[in-house]
Amino acid sequence: MSILVIAEKPSVCNAIADVVGAREFVHWGDKGFEFGRRNSEYICAHAAGHLYSIGYPVDYGYSKSFADSYAKGELPMFPERFKFIPAPDPEEFKERRVALREYLVHIINSDEVTGIIEATDAAREGELIFREIYYYANCTKPVKRLWVSSITEDAIKEGLANLKPMTEYDNIYKTAKLRQELDWIVGMNFSRLYTALNSNSLTQIGRVKTPLLSIIVNRDEEIERFTPHTSYKLVLNGLQSENEYETEAEAKSAAENSIGKTATVEEAKKAEKSENRPLLYSLATLQMDANAVYGFTAQQTLDAAQALYEDKLTTYPRTDSEYLSDDMKGLIEPLVKKLSTVDDFKANGERLLSQGLNIDNRVINNEGISDHHAIIPNDLNNIDLSKLSDSKRKIYSLIVNRLFMALDKPYRYTELTFKVSCEGVTYKGRYTQPIELGFRQLKLKTDEDKEEENTSVSVPAYAQGDTFTAENIKIKECVSKPPKHYTDRSLLSVMSNIDNRIDDAELKKAVKGKGLGTSATRAGVIEELIQNKTCERVKKNIVSTQYGRELVHSLPAKVLSVEMTAEWEQKFEEIASGNDRSSELVADIKKYVASIIDFEKGNTGRKPVINPYAAKSSDKREEIIVGKCWRCGADVADKGAFYGCLSYKSKEERGCGFRFSKKHPREFYLGEINTKQASELLDHKKIQLDCVSQEGKKYKADWELQDTLEFVNVVKCKKAEKEVIGKCPWCGKNIYEGNLNFYCESGRDGCGFSIWKEDKYHKVNITAAKAKDLLNKGYADFKHGNAAVRYKLIKKEVNGKTYVNLEEVK
Repeated sequence: MSILVIAEKPSVCNAIADVVGAREFVHWGDKGFEFGRRNSEYICAHAAGHLYSIGYPVDYGYSKSFADSYAKGELPMFPERFKFIPAPDPEEFKERRVALREYLVHIINSDEVTGIIEATDAAREGELIFREIYYYANCTKPVKRLWVSSITEDAIKEGLANLKPMTEYDNIYKTAKLRQELDWIVGMNFSRLYTALNSNSLTQIGRVKTPLLSIIVNRDEEIERFTPHTSYKLVLNGLQSENEYETEAEAKSAAENSIGKTATVEEAKKAEKSENRPLLYSLATLQMDANAVYGFTAQQTLDAAQALYEDKLTTYPRTDSEYLSDDMKGLIEPLVKKLSTVDDFKANGERLLSQGLNIDNRVINNEGISDHHAIIPNDLNNIDLSKLSDSKRKIYSLIVNRLFMALDKPYRYTELTFKVSCEGVTYKGRYTQPIELGFRQLKLKTDEDKEEENTSVSVPAYAQGDTFTAENIKIKECVSKPPKHYTDRSLLSVMSNIDNRIDDAELKKAVKGKGLGTSATRAGVIEELIQNKTCERVKKNIVSTQYGRELVHSLPAKVLSVEMTAEWEQKFEEIASGNDRSSELVADIKKYVASIIDFEKGNTGRKPVINPYAAKSSDKREEIIVGKCWRCGADVADKGAFYGCLSYKSKEERGCGFRFSKKHPREFYLGEINTKQASELLDHKKIQLDCVSQEGKKYKADWELQDTLEFVNVVKCKKAEKEVIGKCPWCGKNIYEGNLNFYCESGRDGCGFSIWKEDKYHKVNITAAKAKDLLNKGYADFKHGNAAVRYKLIKKEVNGKTYVNLEEVK
């Protein structure tokens, strides 16, 4: 008899399998797909995100065509009961996902399985992913919930020791399922309605993305309507006049009237003040800082943070909390000590430890935690930043830096304020002088910070009652500035604080701290607006397209309103606390959807909004396929000026945005990349191109394709650097990979440490990944048939010589 553990993804499944000692690999189907591991007590399996969905209108008997749905009077579409249906599978993963669904249904209902542990991500979406599998399989076996924010060995052990019945999380599931169904009702009905009304130009409408688009459009149009206003102020010894003058002539006259006259210091105040440290990172604040400091999009930050979590380097990223719980208080100092062993963090970590960590209610606060605590680094013995990709290294460093800032001292400073009068004109000035920098020593500069940096300003040495002769009065031109375009950072701030845009006190309270969308979905919503061509990125800015503006102006105000999300959240909160008002909410949403459909059907004066980016039949031409897309596996074709992914086909297949130009934008290489070269690039090969230097000298160089997740570029190859596999356990120097072995850089005359790639005695081949595990973890798992065998490195002496050998870990 066995306990079945179902995780959300393979990496988490393997982490749990390591903890429970499940070494035997599980295979399924004709192709022998590997779907987890097991031993005599546990079977560890995994999902692959959402394996099931609630389907599309055609799954409930409605027309497949948007136009037919409208013409046949099928709108509004209100299925009597939603069902779980296998989710659409990308073609390259279809066979594997079909087999995975078959395996999970089989194993969950197997007589061998007597109990189940739900180990999907501890959040609303993770709850839904597991229940989709459980209910689709018609399973009734008892389920216990593993709820952890970290997948380190200690966290998993503690979670397994504190399992709770799945029923304690029923309300979380209800809110997740209800949100899914209501989004279907709003999105499917309105998307079909407006696609038909817009002459079948695909129009995507959503509860979150459409109000967000409206917010962006309003800001862009506010900027366009803005008329700058110029006024003038007087400046006396660094102090600015309160008076503003409409013309330069008025300002000049006032200045001339004061020059040579007596100025009196009416006020000179000195006060000691402080600025408290920032809170720990939630996903939203991490995304906002990553955008401000590094220019990362919200999606890039989420992808990097998720990868760090799966690498066990950080805690669960999809969190709205900025605090830790009481039981974590004792973990903080050991964590800072571990981080202080890393060169990048050593100086700041040691400074914090020497002055004492500031662990107060800005760090520890149980009431500030809903599902998960704030994002922090995990307590690991070996942290090597050089092995991380650029994006992961930057995000990891941000998370460490934020932890240190939260544990540091407040910023203390002296504030000096002056008020001077001269000939009826009042001048004021405010200056700050640092006393103790505290957390500000760690503050990373954003582009905005760099713009606001001032040159050194001399502080007047005035005392109250002082007098002096006013001389050299300057005139300062003050030009009002328009509001700024939205960026990922400012949009996330708007979405996180949507209550600021709601007047109703009860609704404002309902969404305070929750916002528009969830921490896990906001990045995706922003990307959808760009993929749908209603918005575009211009450097860091996110601006609406003409199509996006026309679409917003064509929609009723209620479709653009954020109040509906507030009403939903109000009801979700009640459901989560045990007061199930779901039937009331569903009835209200159906009434709302029906009213909009009736209004638009009778709106005879409405003009269609045509999507100029939608493919037209006349635009079709024979595509030259050059390879497969790195992001989604679809074909990449010659599109004229660029090579692009053909993944965009329908609403359900919106595309991934993978494309790269034939020409270099700054003419670093000559001519265009031909189809043969494009195929080689997509095959991860290097190509040689004719180049020209800044001095005009021609030369040849190797180029390769690079995908940053935001852009795809053809970049010049860098000289390959030796990868450090790990540290030598004998002398502490670097270990590198050779043709036949992994060797210590100390050389033949050094310590002599060497791991041979082929171990004939144990019949295993040691790859670079396995060598890293042996050196960094102290062990590595190897396959022997259907079993996993764990080995460690040992010293062995033969005839007076010392060798490195493998030894099985029992």
